[in-house]
Amino acid sequence: MLNWDFFDVADEQYQFKSKQEAATSIKSAARVFGAVRCGITKRDRRWDYDPLYDIENERELNWEDDFPFEPKTVSVILVPTDYDNISTAPASSGNGYVIMAQIANQIAKFIRGQGYHAFGAGNDLGMSMPYAIAAGLGEGGRNQQLLAPGIGPRHRICKVYNDFEDVEYDLPHNWGIAGFCLSCGKCAEACPPGAGVQWYILPLSLVGSFFILNFWCRLFCPVGLVLNESVRLWRSLLQRITSRVRPSPEVKAASPNDKGDLWRKEES
Repeated sequence: MLNWDFFDVADEQYQFKSKQEAATSIKSAARVFGAVRCGITKRDRRWDYDPLYDIENERELNWEDDFPFEPKTVSVILVPTDYDNISTAPASSGNGYVIMAQIANQIAKFIRGQGYHAFGAGNDLGMSMPYAIAAGLGEGGRNQQLLAPGIGPRHRICKVYNDFEDVEYDLPHNWGIAGFCLSCGKCAEACPPGAGVQWYILPLSLVGSFFILNFWCRLFCPVGLVLNESVRLWRSLLQRITSRVRPSPEVKAASPNDKGDLWRKEES
């Protein structure tokens, strides 16, 4: 569904009356297609993956030589996830990714219909959370997810890279969510291992992301560390128990003349 084929780009670029009208048009289309939020921000190379990787052909790609156009703008879309369905995660997570691909493709096609190049992306091409924050859609939470007003972390994020610059950009917004998040503690109380997420994790993670190339929250998050160590210890314990268990006594089939059980232990 998401490909680099731009055969449907309109020959003539539509000229909006103002940058605000252009932004409103894109956001209205996003809502029609099923998005719960849509923000628009400038492309920031700091948040883009470089090099890219073509998994089908097993080769690396770069933005300058291989990407079909030079992106200028990124439209960021929040796709809602049902409250009851997400409570069954990870069972219900697959549907969210399907909807992400569908809406990203629809918005990209809408922009191409206006005469501009556009490409829809899910979690690929770039980091979704920084782009969402830059587009004013929410703030980073202590659970390492984007917290959006009204829906919290109950969403999926997709992006549309395009070369349409004559549009009104959104700005990061302080909703007060990050400050409240540091004193809430709901996610820590609900954490299965009981480790919780401490107040220092969010700023430490943000700082770490600037210095660690392959950064992931497990490097600092006590939840990730506890889970990894717990699984390692549990498997080690099971292996020891299994190796010490004596093999079960040999059995043989009973003869037709036996009146007892069909199977019996071999007499010593």
